[in-house]
This record gives sequence, structure tokens and C-alpha cells, in this order.
Amino acid sequence: MPDPIILVVDDEPWVLTRCKAILEKALFKVMACTSASQALAILARQPVSLLLADIDLPGLDDFQMLNLARSHQPELVLVLMTTTHTVEVAISALEQGVNSLIQKPFSEADLIQAIKRSLKENEHRRDLLDVMEGHGLGACFRITLPEGEST
Repeated sequence: MPDPIILVVDDEPWVLTRCKAILEKALFKVMACTSASQALAILARQPVSLLLADIDLPGLDDFQMLNLARSHQPELVLVLMTTTHTVEVAISALEQGVNSLIQKPFSEADLIQAIKRSLKENEHRRDLLDVMEGHGLGACFRITLPEGEST
């Protein structure tokens, strides 16, 4: 698997700077932008492994950005940053196919752990699907994916 590329999206420049510094220190390739429209433009033209996005981006409903992002890149790993980590937010995030949710403010270790865990879980999911398809088992299981996503 090639080195993961992480796209960080937050309308607060200090959050972008902090996330970028933490992730680059952990040897990730990082791109950053301050709006959903910028992020969607990047996703339309360049493969990205993981989207780390604020749940409350101006101009969009909570999960609208994620649905648009996945329309460009269905295999995209999604990690959301939020200041309001309620049960309702967590349930909605799971229903939308979010891989991980991290509450602001977060520590360096928490961010790195969420990113690594999400990437690893996605890799395991892909490996499992490959094995199942290789053994002709793909049609034996119904895999439920977020709306608009396909295997």
C-alpha cells in the first residue's frame, strides 16, 4: 500500500496548522484546506487515503461534505473532528460510514491513534473483501455500505 495521503479540512487555521504539524511529524503526507469546496476540488482531482474533517464546516449540513467526498472517492477513510461528541452525533457518524470520531480538543497521541486505527481497519476490510472475492464468496455475503458506496 502506498504511503497514505491525508486531507485535513477545518475552517479554523490554527486547527489546520496543529493537525498538519502532528501528522507530518508522524511521517504522513498531508494536504490542508479551510473549506469544503476546496476539499471537494482536491478530492475530484487527486487520490486521498483519509479525510480528516471538522463536522461543522460553514455552508454545509453536518454530513453533507462526507457524502460529497465519498461521491468522488468511494474508498475514502473518514475521520471527523467535533466539539460536540454526543451519542446522537456518534450514531449519525456511524450511519454515514465515518471510520472514527475525535473530540476537540484532542491530544497528539489521540489524533495519531485515530488516524492509524482508521487506516488499519480500512486495510483489513479491503483484504477481507479481496479474500472473499478470490474464493468466490463475495456473492454469499451482503455487505452494507454507506449510501452511494460500492465494493
